[in-house]
Amino acid sequence: MAKDNNPQSTMIVNKNFQHVSNVPTYIRRYPDDYSQVVGICRKGQVVHAEYVVPGFIYHTDGSKPTLTDNIWIKFERGYVRRISMLGSTQYFDEYKGFEDYPDADEKTKYGDVVMLKKGAVDAYGRPLPEKEYEPTTHIVALLDSSKQLALLGYPKGIQTWVWRKDLKMVQKSDGFFFSDGTLNPELGK
Repeated sequence: MAKDNNPQSTMIVNKNFQHVSNVPTYIRRYPDDYSQVVGICRKGQVVHAEYVVPGFIYHTDGSKPTLTDNIWIKFERGYVRRISMLGSTQYFDEYKGFEDYPDADEKTKYGDVVMLKKGAVDAYGRPLPEKEYEPTTHIVALLDSSKQLALLGYPKGIQTWVWRKDLKMVQKSDGFFFSDGTLNPELGK
């Protein structure tokens, strides 16, 4: 808790945060866990916080929740939790600058989250819309056989081929995009 019981004294304002959790996080209308859901933030998404306000951290033993500084991030679409209700999972971290991320390399694969550097052009030499450059994140949908070109955001999103040299790796994919229950361990025996 902040000094003098004034949560406003340590309020974070005007910063960028990036979603780092593997689970989507609800965007809510008000900074309340029971407020209406108005959207979802996914891994790699960057939001510009107008400010970050206090919120409750709940306890599994049934004791009263604790009011804690800097829990709810306010941005243009609503509020998102920076930390889970139990305080065990970090959903958002402060956004690092574009240059702080590693370059996308030959190990880049389907499902990786990447950013496109400002001024980059597509594979045909055409400029891209300004909103598609960093800090906007994209998901790699496909790589060509030489692994020099990446198709970003297919079927929903930017849907264009770009040079891998213009990408920064934000988050490696966790592998397959289907549940373990759909795998058949008997196949191939």
